Amino acid sequence: MNDTIVENKKYFLSGGGGDFLQCVPFMLAKGQENNRYYVSTHLASAESIFSQLGINIEVIEYFKNINQNKIILAKYKILGATTPCPRSKYFYNNPFPAPLWHKFENNYPIIGVHLGGSEFSLRIQSQLSLPLKKLPSTLVEQITQNEVNCLLFGTKEEIDQLNIKQTNNLRFVCEENIAESLSYVQFCDYFIGSDSVFKTMSSMLKIPTMVWMGDYSDPFRDRVFTGPYVNDGVMKCYRYNDLNDACVDLGLQKTFDFFAFYAKNLPNQSMQHPMNT
Repeated sequence: MNDTIVENKKYFLSGGGGDFLQCVPFMLAKGQENNRYYVSTHLASAESIFSQLGINIEVIEYFKNINQNKIILAKYKILGATTPCPRSKYFYNNPFPAPLWHKFENNYPIIGVHLGGSEFSLRIQSQLSLPLKKLPSTLVEQITQNEVNCLLFGTKEEIDQLNIKQTNNLRFVCEENIAESLSYVQFCDYFIGSDSVFKTMSSMLKIPTMVWMGDYSDPFRDRVFTGPYVNDGVMKCYRYNDLNDACVDLGLQKTFDFFAFYAKNLPNQSMQHPMNT
């Protein structure tokens, strides 16, 4: 009797952490174990996401600009990886195991916050004179004045630059392995932050997510990473042209309106904007 030969399908993945998270449900689905994946990315720690989940990658290459990415993708096309990896809007099950951690001393809601963006996206935005994915630390300071707990996500360098200290209700999540940091998102009742991989993680877990993002045309972002979740009621967006004092105050007010909107669905909520107390 002849053994059946299963031909491996070849898929390519291109982009950053958010792109890869949306591909994970397909990559982990039954029957997809023999596929071959070719990854082109600007995220230096991208490989850790796949290795954490036990996903084998045939080739992974890194780019620093759009032209380099095009060259890599052309190479993958020659190798037969011509099909983009299918995406999913949500996780069927959370693929990241829960890390061991010390719970907060109280039962207040846990707010996840991420203020930054990838080095690649910040560089592109700067070159095009677009509003940056670099939110003010005021956001954390205002939120933690309430009866809540806060998990502040980011790299160690990003968080060090904020000059914020950990407290009883504020902890930093800045693991060297980004996959480990992503695994903490599951503990959040809400998530607030920039247009980054962390807000994709929270929205794919159906955690109420508030995104601060630049008010400029980006059809792919709006079609893939924000619009579908906004339409489902999982996400709300605050679009800004600048982060001057007036825009930050407006964003803070919209953020606390967001808390109030979802508070009725979560127990033990007591969130008020300090400006209204």
